[in-house]
Amino acid sequence: MFSQLTDSLESTLKNLRGQGKLTEENVAESLREVRRAFLEADVNFNVTRDFVKSVKEKALGSDVLLSVTPGQQIVKIIHDELVNTMGGETKEVSLTGQAPIGIMMVGLQGSGKTTFAGKIALYMRSKKKRKPLLVAADVYRPAAIKQLQVLGKSIGIPVYEEGQGNPVEIIKHGYEYAKENGYDLVIYDTAGRLQIDEELMVELEQASAAVKPNEIFFVADAMIGQEAVNVAETFFNRLNFTGVCLSKMDGDTRGGAALSIKKMTGVPICFVGLGEKLSDIDVFHPDRMANRILGMGDIVSLVERAQEVFDEKTALEMEKKMANRFVLNETSYHGKGAINEIATEIKARAFKKAFVCSDPDLIKFGVTTKVTDILDKAEIPYEIYSNIKPNPTIENVQTGVEAFKKSGADCIVAIGGGSSMDTAKAIGIIITNPEFADVRSLEGVAPTKNPCVPIIAVPTTAGTAAEVTINYVITDVEKDRKMVCVDVHDIPVVAVVDSEMMASMPKGLTAFTGMDALTHAIEGYTTRGAWELSDMFHFKAIQLISQKERPLVHSAKVYYLYGDVTDEQVEKEIERMKQTPEVKLAKKDEQIRYRRRQYLYCLRQYEKKGKALMEAGITMEMLEKMDNESED
Repeated sequence: MFSQLTDSLESTLKNLRGQGKLTEENVAESLREVRRAFLEADVNFNVTRDFVKSVKEKALGSDVLLSVTPGQQIVKIIHDELVNTMGGETKEVSLTGQAPIGIMMVGLQGSGKTTFAGKIALYMRSKKKRKPLLVAADVYRPAAIKQLQVLGKSIGIPVYEEGQGNPVEIIKHGYEYAKENGYDLVIYDTAGRLQIDEELMVELEQASAAVKPNEIFFVADAMIGQEAVNVAETFFNRLNFTGVCLSKMDGDTRGGAALSIKKMTGVPICFVGLGEKLSDIDVFHPDRMANRILGMGDIVSLVERAQEVFDEKTALEMEKKMANRFVLNETSYHGKGAINEIATEIKARAFKKAFVCSDPDLIKFGVTTKVTDILDKAEIPYEIYSNIKPNPTIENVQTGVEAFKKSGADCIVAIGGGSSMDTAKAIGIIITNPEFADVRSLEGVAPTKNPCVPIIAVPTTAGTAAEVTINYVITDVEKDRKMVCVDVHDIPVVAVVDSEMMASMPKGLTAFTGMDALTHAIEGYTTRGAWELSDMFHFKAIQLISQKERPLVHSAKVYYLYGDVTDEQVEKEIERMKQTPEVKLAKKDEQIRYRRRQYLYCLRQYEKKGKALMEAGITMEMLEKMDNESED
């Protein structure tokens, strides 16, 4: 949120903080950068102009000029002006008057009105102890009514709908239904419409006049910048809406809408959407937002959110009632050569055919072959499925389900890291619980009834522990999000942890996943849910990794700095860079004595430094002259 604007302002204010005294010149120079930052963030031109003018007038006042810390003073001036620009005070939703209180959602198509209607309904029930009713009055967008029903069902809030009909009449009937059935808040989800569509704008005016809602919220997509402001002005002229809701504030938001909309319309921002979940909603606080924009953080909001998800007293009470639980594999093999037991387990369990899940790279580099060779030798039929991406998708799972059905297999052998394991778990669960074929319904703790297809898990990395856990993660590409799934029915029946399989991977990857395992062990040892049995595993893991895997740490550093390159490539690159004018220039006043790989890294840094010197107008002749003068 506001990352580009924050970076620009931080750089500008850093320069001002370094000034011993604020002058008209250095203030004007800095404010030019502020103006540029605002315009790049798509803040309205008039808002930008007025902001800069106001800050300049206050910054050049006598009080600031005489200040011991002028940099701090101007930060405060900019902070206060940001707060003022965004509305100054936090707007409270009007909930007074005769029940049911009405809130009408309006805006363009695709701005997020329906989702925001659900978010506000949940917020009002949980925070304001209201009994809300959602009214589906969007009869134009396909599946809009269904979407609202799904949202309402997910949070246990009823939805009034009449299907296709006159939106104004539906809104009237929804109000009467709420009144007759004891609902004290009714939220109307209207259809998205262009501000230039006269017929639809008249329809909104009629609906507003019919039920006289306490609040009319204009929902704007924060990512479209000041264009949202232009649309808002037109809507305001027709509807006189009372508040603004900004959706998608968690995205790559430049800030134009948030900084412009109150100044241009006179209407405050009430709520901001911070994610796709219905709980991802925050009241808009101008002062806290100003803190974020200036890189000061938002401690108050952080504390409030922490209090929402974690109440210390409640957690302790639950902890006392909670039984410690371990979900374990039926069988686990550990050590060099453990993969040879795969054939033994398949035959002992009377499986007829294996469905091998492994990613394309492992197949390409012959890692998967280490297992399939054993299956071939034991004359166990199998079929390979490799449509698996890093961070596997819903599509990867669904095509895997179809491939499994066609294969005639009765068990799964998952070979790889977390991606292969996660895909295998999702496939196995859906095969035995077909009602979850959409994959999305598996998110969270899904109420599956049957254990998944038996899985034999063969990890090639140390960091995920997917072979011994009940969790998996699937990516929803359409919604650009990851779904965490937790299910006791998905744990592999057999885990085969063979050190040779892990050693077959690139050294850099092996090192990184080893460090990943260390962080997991530390997390497990320090978590509130830790107990005696878990401490035993985690503490021993920390000991083993810290004592025996130190060489891998060095490998990780090398891999990170240089990539997976050969010594010949390193030598060739060193010789090339030694001849560049940038390196020669930067080396003039320094001498380096490092080993060859470190030498390469140092040369790269010199190259960057040399470019900077050249851009500053420094030449080799100038440095040589300085050398001669110092010798004299």
